[in-house]
Amino acid sequence: MAVPSRPPLNETESVPPVSSDEREDIEAVEEAEVVEAAKEAGIDPDDVTVRPPQAD
Repeated sequence: MAVPSRPPLNETESVPPVSSDEREDIEAVEEAEVVEAAKEAGIDPDDVTVRPPQAD
């Protein structure tokens, strides 16, 4: 799935806050995408662990 290109945020822009419900929805979609990719790659989805991104 292609991500639309967008110029990087500059110092004057702010990212709107994400509610906990929206965050749960996003995490559910991300997990579903990982499970689907695992199935397509022939990997048992039960062997896949979805972890949140690590902070730099």
